[in-house]
Amino acid sequence: MTLEKTTASLSEVRRGVLELALLGLLAKEPGHGYALLERLSAFATLDIAAGTLYPLLRRLERDRLVRADWTEPYGGPPRKVYTLSETGSKRLRELTAVWRQLISDMSNIVEVDLS
Repeated sequence: MTLEKTTASLSEVRRGVLELALLGLLAKEPGHGYALLERLSAFATLDIAAGTLYPLLRRLERDRLVRADWTEPYGGPPRKVYTLSETGSKRLRELTAVWRQLISDMSNIVEVDLS
């Protein structure tokens, strides 16, 4: 497999887990878009861009998985702060259960001696 195909495959996996990652971060604490981008960027394998994050946040808000409220921080511009909703918490629990099973299954499938 070429490096380009490997990179494309990794990109597909990332897109598939971003909703779970974002809901997980919001379960820990609310945040505005840029702060969430920074928090997600701390995990090198996620490699998320603003052009990916903001449409996802809009979709999660539209689907009522997150709530967005405008705040005006002292001395700063208004910011849209996202908070996990009750529906979002339920979705996080569902995705987490699926994720744990997927990890278990994949670990059993790819458990080979690569040396």
